[in-house]
Amino acid sequence: MFVKIPVSIIKEGERFVAYSPVLDLSISGKSYDEIKKRFTEIIDIFLGEIKKKESIGVDSR
Repeated sequence: MFVKIPVSIIKEGERFVAYSPVLDLSISGKSYDEIKKRFTEIIDIFLGEIKKKESIGVDSR
């Protein structure tokens, strides 16, 4: 499944924070690469749980 979700990544002090207002999800990490990887993982988990609960119609073509 491919989904485009807007994400803002900002640096706060020594950490990076990724936030998606559409899903109201955020996560922090030590580097830009780490935050990109972790946010992708959390989105996959989030959408997987929604699909399991059949909360939204997801076409997994």
